[in-house]
Amino acid sequence: MSTTSLLDYSLMVDVKNQSILAYELHPEAVTRLLDDKVDTLFFLIRRLGCKEQALVYLREIVESKQDLTMLSFIFNKFSEIYKKAQEER
Repeated sequence: MSTTSLLDYSLMVDVKNQSILAYELHPEAVTRLLDDKVDTLFFLIRRLGCKEQALVYLREIVESKQDLTMLSFIFNKFSEIYKKAQEER
C-alpha cells in the first residue's frame, strides 16, 4: 500500500512521514532532462499549464528536422486523439 497520495497537481500527502509535499513543474527543465522527444512532448501535453511549452517543443522538433518516422508517429497520435475526442462529443 502506498504511503503517499496525490491531492492535486502540485501537492502530495506522505502519511508515513506525516507531511505534505508541494512541488512545481518547470517545463523547460523537463525538455532538457528527458532524452526521448516523443515521451517528453506527450508528457508536456498531459500537464495543465504546459500546452504552450509543448507546442514550442514540437516546433523545435520540426525545425530541427528530426527523423521523419518520429514526426509521422507524433502527428498520427495527434490525429488519433483528435478523432477520439470528436467521437466522444
